[in-house]
Amino acid sequence: MQPISTANDVNGLWAAIPMPWKAAGRLDEAMFGRNVDRLAAAHVDGIYTTDADGEFYALELEEFRSIVTCFARAMERVDCRAQVGVTWTNTQGIIDRMRVCLDLGINTFHICYPYFMPLNSGDVRRF
Repeated sequence: MQPISTANDVNGLWAAIPMPWKAAGRLDEAMFGRNVDRLAAAHVDGIYTTDADGEFYALELEEFRSIVTCFARAMERVDCRAQVGVTWTNTQGIIDRMRVCLDLGINTFHICYPYFMPLNSGDVRRF
């Protein structure tokens, strides 16, 4: 996993990794790892998970921790930058998710605009 030092390091083509679920509703960790390998082999600039591709709202903290642990392990094997979506419905939930990532060596996050209310241009700039 390539380190990210500044906001200038977050550039280029970033790929959202598909979340492979088993029939029992658990993450297929082996397939998830292979997906990381495939995206890295395609020479994307970075890989991200758990946010803008739509699943963040359905993941409670322990499931989030499990997914990000698997992601961090897989990203250690490849020469690619990592980013994790930490969007949640309250500030403490975002902070908790950021701590999980930092504990696993991932220091780049994505937080969606508030999805539960319309924003005007001034709101977007302030956010």
